[in-house]
Amino acid sequence: MVQKNEKYWQEIFDSVDMNYLPTYYLKSIKVEFDDKTIWEIDLQQKKKEELPVDEILEDFFAEYEDNIKSINFNVDFLKVKRDVIKKTQRFLKNK
Repeated sequence: MVQKNEKYWQEIFDSVDMNYLPTYYLKSIKVEFDDKTIWEIDLQQKKKEELPVDEILEDFFAEYEDNIKSINFNVDFLKVKRDVIKKTQRFLKNK
């Protein structure tokens, strides 16, 4: 079932320039290497490890950057949506 305001949110997400995306909004990343090998890294699972996810990713990219062909990010848009709504309501309430 399609939500009534799904198109509205899709337009917002399409217009956002994501030069920086906090890692807590990422579910996973799919990395394709030059040799066509594909790794999918479950960041929800990585959050349970001792190192912060951003450090894990930084180390990963430093080690493999020369061999990476493409990266696809799986973003938790429901979490982004909830946070945007919450912060917008708080902003409008305080204005």
